[in-house]
Amino acid sequence: MEDNSYEIFKDIPEYIGIYKVSNKGNIISLSRNVWSVKNNSFSVLKERILKPLITRHGYYRVALFKDNKYRYIFIHRIVAQAFIPNPENKPQINHINGIKTDNCLENLEWNTPRENRKHAFKIGLSKPRRGEDSNMCKINKETVYNIRNSNLSQHDLAIKYNINQSTVSHIKSRKTWKHI
Repeated sequence: MEDNSYEIFKDIPEYIGIYKVSNKGNIISLSRNVWSVKNNSFSVLKERILKPLITRHGYYRVALFKDNKYRYIFIHRIVAQAFIPNPENKPQINHINGIKTDNCLENLEWNTPRENRKHAFKIGLSKPRRGEDSNMCKINKETVYNIRNSNLSQHDLAIKYNINQSTVSHIKSRKTWKHI
């Protein structure tokens, strides 16, 4: 998503005076004096843009330091908390264009887990699980072929394969396992 507007920085709520976040997804560490135990004196940290780390799931995060502790925070969450009102208190942030590393303000919105999953299916990031790929599956393709080609009653097939009679009916009528 290309945006030609100016970059605006805001304080990160729990890190006021230490870090700021921009509407473009950049995090800066502000200039400040810090105590150096090694030198037993104060030294000046210069202002700089933090380099994000990428997680194994493809999201950017940064390590923020305060009270002698590092805390890793997702950049999309920092941007959303600083710039996007959340009156419905939705817990997740959605990347509208589906690109997990695009943390520009215009690409983010608050979502519920359900809205986030629905959006992922809509733009093709997630695909529905069918047949054996479904975590609810009790049978396999071979069983489906056997059910469809069997002359046994639905009741007997249900007992034979330890499934519901309605499942047998749906398989035979191709309401389920349509892809086979």
